[in-house]
Amino acid sequence: MARRIALWRMELGAGAAAAVIGTLTLPVALLTPLYPLCAAAARTASGGCAGATRYVSLLAARPGADVWALLLGLLALTLVGAAGAIGDARGRQAAGSRLISGAGMLALWGAALAVFVICALGSRGPLGLLYLPSTLALGLAAYAALLRRVSARRAARADEAR
Repeated sequence: MARRIALWRMELGAGAAAAVIGTLTLPVALLTPLYPLCAAAARTASGGCAGATRYVSLLAARPGADVWALLLGLLALTLVGAAGAIGDARGRQAAGSRLISGAGMLALWGAALAVFVICALGSRGPLGLLYLPSTLALGLAAYAALLRRVSARRAARADEAR
């Protein structure tokens, strides 16, 4: 018979994985040549590139303040969600509490939804796709947190019925 993993462990592990993956994504986003660059002389009137496109790292492309804000904002939101998942997993769950309650759960769900929206909007470029693995880890942590609360409610109802 298969051994079941405790839901709090799944939430804790997914939160820790989101923090690690999110932190490692920043240097990958900065140093890998993922961003297309076209020479100014090769640009067409419509804004396209007539010559060969070369790929450069984000640091070589000299990003503006908006790109830095997006990168650091995604990292901060990912770390806030991961901290919320770890904090929520380490806390005890009362059987009669609401499904989404507590600072950890609110931080986890708020950050997971915000990072998901940003990744969905930026999915055409590399930044949205680079942060997708940490977003999926946050989603797994949020799902495990919700399942943990639902199972605590079911256990309380079963105890009352006896």
